[in-house]
Amino acid sequence: MKWLHKTLAPCCFGRACLIANQGFVSEAAAFVVDEALGLDIVPPTNLVMLASPVFNYGQQYENGIRQPLSLSPKIGSFQLFVNGYVDAQTFLDTHAEALADPTSPLARAFQAQFERLVILDYIIRNTDRGTDNWLVRVDDAMSDAPRVAIAAIDNGLAFPFKHPNGCRTYPYAWASLPQAALPFSDTLAAELEPILHDNMKWDSTAAALRDVFELDTSYDDESFEHQMQVMRGQMVNALSALMARLSPLDLLERPPITVEHDIVAGGWTEPQLADAIACFSGW
Repeated sequence: MKWLHKTLAPCCFGRACLIANQGFVSEAAAFVVDEALGLDIVPPTNLVMLASPVFNYGQQYENGIRQPLSLSPKIGSFQLFVNGYVDAQTFLDTHAEALADPTSPLARAFQAQFERLVILDYIIRNTDRGTDNWLVRVDDAMSDAPRVAIAAIDNGLAFPFKHPNGCRTYPYAWASLPQAALPFSDTLAAELEPILHDNMKWDSTAAALRDVFELDTSYDDESFEHQMQVMRGQMVNALSALMARLSPLDLLERPPITVEHDIVAGGWTEPQLADAIACFSGW
């Protein structure tokens, strides 16, 4: 059914740019990318096998008589619960006055974490980021050195095999925030530019992602490679935006591209834009 969905009628169900029923894999894969980038905003997430009577196993009958369920293990994502956080909208409303001044200690602390969320969502091409599925924790909000942390939860609708088409673009909700108009910081750029340039790092990350995606019973190499082509294109754009100290809004204005794995001998990390394939809605 997943093959029929993806091949014959992707636009009729869910998000046409995503592989159907792969949300549990996407959740774990987002943590892999978060670790590779050192962002530290996705709570630890892995895939596990669990059995429970509250899961849906369907009905079991023998000679017309309902039988006790056989609780066979099911695979799914398992994410560490985070404490002391509120949803982003609550945080933004509660601290609206302090956040309105970009020079305030709280605004600067929040901006540093906000930029990390932007990079994660952009690289994994999250198609479902609202203000209700990322969390914020703040300690000592009124002090001169507040501590802000973001937890990027609910990453199950990411890693598309093609860029969203023109009909449904799945915008990032954070793009409407004033923080998205501020340029990326020197601190984040200095941290991420070497990582995004490291071809050995991303070869190993791609291998780790493959290990995760292969646990999907409908996994196939071609679809996974298309997902990686989209992610590499997002990384090229993110790297160029960081190097130029553009803003998140500027980053979203860059044309979507995909990058083939074998463009550059031994890797793909420093392709020229001429090596990239521009993506159009019909791709």
